[in-house]
Amino acid sequence: MDPDRFKTLEDQIEIEDGTLKVYNDNGGSSSSTSIYSTAEEDHLDSESPPEIDTEGVLEPLLTATKTWVTGTKNNEEGGAGTATDETDNDNSWSSARTQNNTASISSSTSSKLTNKIKNINTQSNLPNETRARDESFNSSDDSTKTATAETIARKNSTSIQIAELSFSRQYESSTDLPSTLSESESSSNIAASLLLPEGRPISVVQLQDVFDRFKSSDNSFEFYADLIDLLGSAQSRNDFQWALHQMGGISALIFLFARVVEICRDDEIQSKALCLVLTQLKNHCKSTDIPSRVHYNLIRFILNSERSTFGFKTFLVLINHCLNARGHRLLDYDLLDTCLLTSWRILLRNRCTDADAPTGRRSLFECLLTVILDLIVEKNTNRDLNMALLKSKFFGEVLLSICYNAIFDANNYHQPTPGTSSSSNPAPSLSSVDAIRITVLIKSILFELMTPPDAFIGVCLVKYGLYPLLPKELPPLPQKESAFFTFQNQQFNNATEALENENDTNNSNISRNKVTTKNIMMDFEGEDEIPEMLSPENNEDIPEIVGRVLIKQKVYNKETFESTQLDGFRETFQESLTEAVMTILLNTLAIIPDGAFFSVLRNHLNPHIFVAYCSHPSFPIKKLALKLLSAYLSRVKNPCISEFLTARGFFLTSMYIQDCPELSSLIGIICQGYGPVSYPLILSLLHTNSAVNTILEWVQEDEGGVIPGLMSMGFIPTLLNMCKPGSSGAFLTRGLSDLLSRVIRFCTISPKEDPWKVLLCPALESLPQGNHLSGRIFQEATEYLKKYGGKDLKKGDAGGRLIWLLERGTVSRFGNQFDKWLLNVFMVHFMEMDDDQETEVWKAFVKKNKKRLMYLLGVCLCRILAPNRGDLHFKQLTLRILLGCPNVKTWLPKVIRIDEQIERCFTAFFRMFLSEAEKRSCTKVENVRKDGMGLTSPSFQTLISDNSAIRLVAVAKVDNAEVGEASGGGQQNQPFFNVTDKLVRTRLEEILVGAGLLSPINSFSTYSADFKNFKMLLETPPIYGVSYYELRQCLASVERMRQQLQKSLNGSATSFMSSLGMDTIVKDFSLERGVNKQNVSAVIQKNNCCNTAYFEGVYEMVNRLACDMLDNVTRTRTMQEIELVRRLSLKEDDIIARNGLWKLVERMTHPTAPWHFSASYPKFWALDQSEGPGRVRLRLKRESLKIHSRFVMPTYRDTGDVLQPLEYLLSEKLEEQTILPKTNSGIHFMRFCTRIIPGEELPGEIILNSETLHFIPDAQNGIQECIQRIDVPLTSIIHILKRRYTLEDRAVEIFVESRSYMFVFRGNKDREEFIKLIAVKHSANSLNSSLMDSSLPSMTAQWTKGQISNFEYLMYLNTAAGRTYCDLMQYPVFPFVLAKYDSPTLDLNAIQSYRDLKKPMAIQDPSKEEHFIATYNYLKRECDTSPFHYGSHYSNSGIVLHFLIRLPPYTQHFLKYQDGSFDIPDRSFHSIDTTWKLASRESNTDFKEAIPEFFYLPEFLKNIQHFDFGKRQNGMRVDDVTLPPWANGNARFFTLVNRQALESNQVRKFLSDWIDLIFGYKQTGKAAIQAMNVFHPSTYEGFEVDGVGDELLRKARKAMVSTYGQTPKKLFPYPHPRSSVAPVEQCEVMASDTVSGIRWGRFVGSPLCTELEVNNTRTYEDSMSLFETQTRIVFWPENTIIIGDKIVGKWDASGIRIKSNIVHLCIGDEITVCVTTDNSIWVGHQSGLITVLKLTSELDKVEEKFELVGHYQAIKCIDLNQDFSTAISCSGENYALVWDMNRLRFINVIRRPESIDEVYSSRSTGDVVLLNATNNIITLTTINGFEVASIQPDDRIECVCLTNLDPGRNVNLIAVGCDYGMLRFYSTWDLKFVNEIKVVPLATLAIKKVRYAKDGQRLYCLSSTGEICISAALQLSDSRR
Repeated sequence: MDPDRFKTLEDQIEIEDGTLKVYNDNGGSSSSTSIYSTAEEDHLDSESPPEIDTEGVLEPLLTATKTWVTGTKNNEEGGAGTATDETDNDNSWSSARTQNNTASISSSTSSKLTNKIKNINTQSNLPNETRARDESFNSSDDSTKTATAETIARKNSTSIQIAELSFSRQYESSTDLPSTLSESESSSNIAASLLLPEGRPISVVQLQDVFDRFKSSDNSFEFYADLIDLLGSAQSRNDFQWALHQMGGISALIFLFARVVEICRDDEIQSKALCLVLTQLKNHCKSTDIPSRVHYNLIRFILNSERSTFGFKTFLVLINHCLNARGHRLLDYDLLDTCLLTSWRILLRNRCTDADAPTGRRSLFECLLTVILDLIVEKNTNRDLNMALLKSKFFGEVLLSICYNAIFDANNYHQPTPGTSSSSNPAPSLSSVDAIRITVLIKSILFELMTPPDAFIGVCLVKYGLYPLLPKELPPLPQKESAFFTFQNQQFNNATEALENENDTNNSNISRNKVTTKNIMMDFEGEDEIPEMLSPENNEDIPEIVGRVLIKQKVYNKETFESTQLDGFRETFQESLTEAVMTILLNTLAIIPDGAFFSVLRNHLNPHIFVAYCSHPSFPIKKLALKLLSAYLSRVKNPCISEFLTARGFFLTSMYIQDCPELSSLIGIICQGYGPVSYPLILSLLHTNSAVNTILEWVQEDEGGVIPGLMSMGFIPTLLNMCKPGSSGAFLTRGLSDLLSRVIRFCTISPKEDPWKVLLCPALESLPQGNHLSGRIFQEATEYLKKYGGKDLKKGDAGGRLIWLLERGTVSRFGNQFDKWLLNVFMVHFMEMDDDQETEVWKAFVKKNKKRLMYLLGVCLCRILAPNRGDLHFKQLTLRILLGCPNVKTWLPKVIRIDEQIERCFTAFFRMFLSEAEKRSCTKVENVRKDGMGLTSPSFQTLISDNSAIRLVAVAKVDNAEVGEASGGGQQNQPFFNVTDKLVRTRLEEILVGAGLLSPINSFSTYSADFKNFKMLLETPPIYGVSYYELRQCLASVERMRQQLQKSLNGSATSFMSSLGMDTIVKDFSLERGVNKQNVSAVIQKNNCCNTAYFEGVYEMVNRLACDMLDNVTRTRTMQEIELVRRLSLKEDDIIARNGLWKLVERMTHPTAPWHFSASYPKFWALDQSEGPGRVRLRLKRESLKIHSRFVMPTYRDTGDVLQPLEYLLSEKLEEQTILPKTNSGIHFMRFCTRIIPGEELPGEIILNSETLHFIPDAQNGIQECIQRIDVPLTSIIHILKRRYTLEDRAVEIFVESRSYMFVFRGNKDREEFIKLIAVKHSANSLNSSLMDSSLPSMTAQWTKGQISNFEYLMYLNTAAGRTYCDLMQYPVFPFVLAKYDSPTLDLNAIQSYRDLKKPMAIQDPSKEEHFIATYNYLKRECDTSPFHYGSHYSNSGIVLHFLIRLPPYTQHFLKYQDGSFDIPDRSFHSIDTTWKLASRESNTDFKEAIPEFFYLPEFLKNIQHFDFGKRQNGMRVDDVTLPPWANGNARFFTLVNRQALESNQVRKFLSDWIDLIFGYKQTGKAAIQAMNVFHPSTYEGFEVDGVGDELLRKARKAMVSTYGQTPKKLFPYPHPRSSVAPVEQCEVMASDTVSGIRWGRFVGSPLCTELEVNNTRTYEDSMSLFETQTRIVFWPENTIIIGDKIVGKWDASGIRIKSNIVHLCIGDEITVCVTTDNSIWVGHQSGLITVLKLTSELDKVEEKFELVGHYQAIKCIDLNQDFSTAISCSGENYALVWDMNRLRFINVIRRPESIDEVYSSRSTGDVVLLNATNNIITLTTINGFEVASIQPDDRIECVCLTNLDPGRNVNLIAVGCDYGMLRFYSTWDLKFVNEIKVVPLATLAIKKVRYAKDGQRLYCLSSTGEICISAALQLSDSRR
């Protein structure tokens, strides 16, 4: 292991006399720690001193961190203990840590508190005996204190028990206690309530008083710190733990921690509270089944909140609880991961100060990395255990995920936001130096994790390092301009011929190169001038990466290591981290075994990523990428290499590195290993001397193997592109020139055909025009052959190659210098050849090809003199060269006449040149045309085109500069021709005239006088003596000659050129070590054609590879980025944590919970959406209404807004992104939709997988999001029904347990797909399953037979017709049934008491029929739209809100509906009688029907919220709804009577007529017209909205649909059948004094049923109990667990066993009550806690566990009412708690003056009966806790129960079990006595249990004597059933 990487970044350490000294930034000694065991060593870890390596010691940062972790602890026993095994110590670390933490947090306050207690007791008015006892207790020694404490506990045990029993009453007044300590407070109150003295037992009351002090934020921080110290000092006591357990255990402390964070912005206090929580979790929550990670997630959410300081002290607390006592072993990774690693943003932002740690202002994240590194270094004895744990938790992936997220989140904490205070963001911005230090630590950690080589860590580096860290802009697609290996074919000015001046060009390039070189040297000089303190050689303690970056930035200072706050953290961190990851991965590839490589790592590696990194702008990363690519290719098998080479991988790589000359040496090594296939890499650096020298060395060693490889990989095009005009390398260096010459010579004179035919010839054919280097290649090749004197070439090969070169050079345009050289070859060495000076090869060649050479010379002359070539001076030079030949007069005419086309063209071009030169010789340019316009030479392509006419470009003014520019190809200051030039022209003209080639007439050439073209000559004006037509023909002739030569050359070359390309190379190429390059070269020579097409194909393949690479890298990078973001994404965890905190707040802040805040607790009651039997909604819930206080009566208005406890957490804004749920299975369906709740639309996404249905609302602020999000298991879905919304058939309603959800999709197609995919799991025991599962004909048949009630049938019809509670426009509609609301009495048997159900509400008064008929006829006659009787509807949102205005949330919806105000008082719903009269006869616009709440919910008629609705005109205030006189002002009595009226025979007889109007055939058509039942067209399905063309009309129609109402779906196209009628009851007992005709019903206890039978009397020896199962009631041993109808297990005081599995174990908290549902067990404990165990589907394991807090005595009774999804519990206190069984949350508290011993709730009405057995008090309340009545019978009451019958057809009774076998029955309407029965078999015993059967036909009783149990059952006689 290399110790260098542990060298300090800034500090120095020394070891003197056994002391480790750490020097800080200023050079002073900041701390010294003994390295031997002393008295300061932790007594918990007494072992031999560790060995300190003075040479390779860890950096002081590690040592200092170890000091932070372990701390300085005092050993009270003194001296160093004997060495022990650390593992043994770790087993008891928790208890020892508790004592230590307690001592540390309370040491500073214990003396203060002791003195405070003394002072308080001394100054108080306590009795003398008590004060003396306290004084003696404080002054005694430990043993005396213990004895005294026990004595005091015994003396006060009775008073403590009484205090606990009366806790609830004390709690009511606890909020009145002062919340701050002041001088005016009573000292006795402080001593008794606030402090927790060690010698006195701690009770719930005392602990509650301590908690109450935190409910106020007015105290000082020191006061809160003292309180926390008090709790910490008492934490190890059993009585404290018991009291805390009663109050919720760890949940109460988590709430305390959250509250401390809310009120104390101090890191020390918050860290103390956190230590309290973590110690409780570690030491006192071992037996809980709830994973610690759940609590850690809550703690993390609190720590990451805006109120949390999360400073160094908090960091140390977390670290302390992650490690063992010595800080060497990681024990709790979950805590490390959840609270520290996931809080990396805060750790990066916050820094420790100089006072916190000796290392100075380091970020906490850096400190965390140091701690982790300390755990896995070699010096740590627990290194292997720590590494195994970290690897098992995939720590490497987590660490790299943090790095990735930190890079791209750097701007979030980069600088404080302008305008914000420093306190909001106190941490300085992160600098590049921070990035470097963090990177060094990360690199060291990864190095350690890779030791020994670990393939899985390598995979982690690839997946979470290489791909995500690659910048977004990389890799770029290569541009063709940068493809150095292709023939670019760029020319000067796009002209037809390039004119060059090599000297000028070279000079300019040399000067340019000097400037460039000078700049480069200046850069190097700048780096060489680094001060000594920046030199890496003089700073060996600086890591390489640190030194390089700091040298670059020039910010490093060895003495202080201070850095300016730079802005480059993200860039530096990303680059340095990438370099670190690549370095580690490179080492991994070098040493990892083959088995691990191929089985694990190979599957995740791809050469694409390495090639992509070669495009990185950083040179070190490019270098590492090349090394990784080479290492990877050296490890993989041949198929992988073949794939890479076939795709031209090295070509692509070379395009990314051609700007890095520093890579030459590395590339040279790679190329030597891989041979010619890797030559593109070194060719890309051909502009560097080192690369050229390397290639020259290869050529010298193996010319025949290297040169073919260079040629086939693009040496020629690379050289041409490097030296193209305008480039910085337009000249050749000496080495490069030498290399080019070697390549040309080898290919030219090689005796083998392939180098010439395959490599050189195709390259020469592809040479671009206008490049002087192209001409040089031809020139050198020709000279080599011309001077060749060897014998290696076959006979004729040299001549054939020469003629090919001369022909190719003749038709090419390589510039004036080449043409000059070519003329010299033809004239001097051919026409004027001196045999003595030429070689035999040349002479033989000339002799054999004399005619061909003359032809080529003629073509060359024509090409030079062609008018499209504008260089007149070179033409003049050509004439000079011709006249310079002694024998020109002899051979020139022969050359011209060698071919007719040559003769014609030469003479025409020469004549034009003469004319042009004559004009240029004049001192003033004379224009040819009279208009003074000059003509420039037409373009060559234009002249030779047969499809276009010759176009001449006019030039307005031709001055000297313009003439020179046009003719000189860029030479600006070209002089005019002189006299000598004119003589040369004249002399040559004379030669041609003398030879008969020119006519003596100056105006025309010979061919211009051709008679055949004479007519055309007359029609076309001449241009300088040559006609347009003649000029075109001549130019075309020259082009044809060039094409013929070109064609012949191509034919000869392509006959042996292959296009197999690289595939064959790869096929025959073996990349084994020691490959023979000669073999490779042979393959290349045989299968390649190095022409333009070939390299274009190579580029296309490279481009495809680049696209594939970009696609692969981008796709993989995106996937990995998503995985990285999701790995550390806290969105889902934040939602889980916030939901958990929301539930925690609900559990801990309700009125009987320990953290109840009375001032902020919701005051209003709102209607809960939970449904009961028959879809009734009876339950209310507490809610905070966000409405103005002016809407509440002045007496009940709040004084001001009070913040909710922990609102800073519950209102924490989450990231505004759709948060996908975590799922083990794939997402099957995901669509945008809208959830419909009463009065609101919530847009969001609905997501469906194989297990759960999720609805995720759009991101919103506020705590309501926790409620709006839905996660529904598919197994809990009962039904799914299609719905309409705004008359559009695209909605769905899902029924789940006790509620329903409505979703509207964007289209019908999405809705249908959703219904097909969702798996509906029907449950026979689910709420309303019988109501929902039955079909319409079945339900109708049951109703007609009288088997179901009118209410149930009407609710079913509403549901089937699309009416839903979710949509106010489609709210369920019920009929008004009574018509007498103004009389003092009511007879339900009288027909006059009822409305006419055959007619709509509007025409209950027959006199109004004429008005509505007239309205219909008028609209039919005058309007185009469909006529109607009524312009509005009997049910719409306004009507529903009108009725429910007193009941939130409809109150808020009404205010919104009415634009922020209540309605006019006289128009409000203030009287039942007024409402009836307006709807039935007094109003022509109001004909509303009733809603279901009229028949079961009395609260909607009462103003229990005290809303201020104003005063009517008569001066009366609108408050409760005025009820009919016969109701006696009792809203509950009114709904009961209304329900009885709905079920009366009169209504049942005619209800079918009302159904025909609302749901049946009278809804539309002729029947509706005859029944006067036609409403506005917008209320019917099919009303056109979107199809309307007019936008204004379309909006109006939408408004109609949204407000007018919607007619239900038609269910019956025919008249509805009538129902049978039950006989009228005759009973002398009246249920009410004002209402007659109320039906009692027939059941046990009814006054109608006096004849009973007793059966099933049995005696049991065991303790028995009554069990209500799903289908029956059974007697069974009381410790039996029955789920459904099956016995599944047993329970006792210590635990629960199901199917031989112990599913719940209670240690120290006995079970007192155990009841079950169909999938859960409710357990009551001795402590008052209630535990809910949710079981798996197999009912053998616990799936989830919940604890409910609110009782503080042993639970006596839990009543589970599955019909209303409520559980009611009591524990002998003066209250009972109502819980939601589905959501496991508090609903309500039912308070009584007396204690409550038993509870029972009705399964049909929800009414609750409470029993106080001590005082024989029976109390009846509603399900919402409102008292109905209370009685106190004379007999001793043992038990109670209720009948569970339909309240519309029965009067439910309370059955009371008394002594001596007596049963008494009381009416649930008013608790009047009804009946009594003596159970004869139990005449001598008290009835302990009594229960009704579901139908009331049987009553089961159970008595007990303590030894035996006797059961009996009462049932109606056969004649009475």
